[in-house]
Amino acid sequence: VGYDRKIAIAARAYHLIQESGFPVADVVFDPGVLALGTGIPKHDSSAVDVISACQWIHEHCPETHLVGGISNLSFSFRGKNQIRAALHSVFLQHAVPAGMTMAIVNPAVPYDSLDPALRDVCEDLILCRDPHAADRLVEMGSRSDPIETISLQHNEISRSVPIEERIRNAVIHGNRLAHNTKKEEPWPLFLLTALFFTERKVH
Repeated sequence: VGYDRKIAIAARAYHLIQESGFPVADVVFDPGVLALGTGIPKHDSSAVDVISACQWIHEHCPETHLVGGISNLSFSFRGKNQIRAALHSVFLQHAVPAGMTMAIVNPAVPYDSLDPALRDVCEDLILCRDPHAADRLVEMGSRSDPIETISLQHNEISRSVPIEERIRNAVIHGNRLAHNTKKEEPWPLFLLTALFFTERKVH
């Protein structure tokens, strides 16, 4: 389903929802994220279509929300987790400003910390700027040496850092987190009080 069909479906659904009296603020649209790098030419613009559809829905269907299953985007590169994480990060960098409010995805690598060479190829693939971008990503993924996905400052957080900060970084940057705290609070409650209640504006 291309851009034109996506927005036509959203417009029709929004009109019917308004007529029914159902609160539009409770509506969540999923513009349908498809896999890139499949070798099927009509799929090449699928990410651009989703980003453009998010922008249109955000502008023409006010108060609604947008969600995407971002892991679908990188399915062609399954087994290449570094590439998948980079694709997710680059896609969200464009989709969130366009209006996407929710995403189903493993923690993505922060966009600004991506290796520039990897980031550029991901940009070319997602924004449909280079028909050979998928081949370039495959070549990068087939190297014997591992791809440097992120810069060193975003590697594992030192155990000397306070647990609150380690939790925050683990969620935002996707780092592993060692649970070694002597806090009296039960662990699930501590997670809520240390992170989600105090850092809920972090995105």
